[in-house]
Amino acid sequence: SLLSHGIELDEDTDVVQLIAEPSISLVEKAQALSQSQFDFHRSFLAREVSTLLPQMRTYLAIIHIIPIVRDFSLDQADVVREALASQLEKIVLYFLQFQSAPPPPLPHDVFSSLFMNLLLDQNPDIAHQARLAVGTVADNVTDDILESEILGGVIAGLRKLYESEIDEFRIQQNGLVSAIDVDRDGEADLGKMLVVV
Repeated sequence: SLLSHGIELDEDTDVVQLIAEPSISLVEKAQALSQSQFDFHRSFLAREVSTLLPQMRTYLAIIHIIPIVRDFSLDQADVVREALASQLEKIVLYFLQFQSAPPPPLPHDVFSSLFMNLLLDQNPDIAHQARLAVGTVADNVTDDILESEILGGVIAGLRKLYESEIDEFRIQQNGLVSAIDVDRDGEADLGKMLVVV
């Protein structure tokens, strides 16, 4: 950890100098920045991760960086998610080049939640960047990789996300239909009574 190297992250930490520090591994630096309480540390890493990836061993990047990137897609700070969204296609395309090249295997569907989180972001600029990233990725990978690794997972994820809402809507609709039927029955009874009178 950085503490074992005598480095503690604070608001005055020079992140550029930290990244250049040769005695600390890139993975350690990335983990420290990703866990920082300061938004600018996390946004810096989100913005720079695509340039750091080629300097790491692929298996370390898959094991350590993909989880960091996924966490960033849910970060509470807009500035972190914005930085990530602006680099999304570069990050995804970097990893997808290893999709069929062992070792190590890239976990199936690994980017679905990442895309979903950013596509559904409440900040329209972030969602827009994510849509652009999907387009760029689609233009640069084969259709089977696109469908199996991204689109299929996003669609399945959206289905799961909305299933409960759809079920709730159907229950409400059924309740509404039942209420309408009751009203119609009541109107029919009233009509019969009026005819009888």
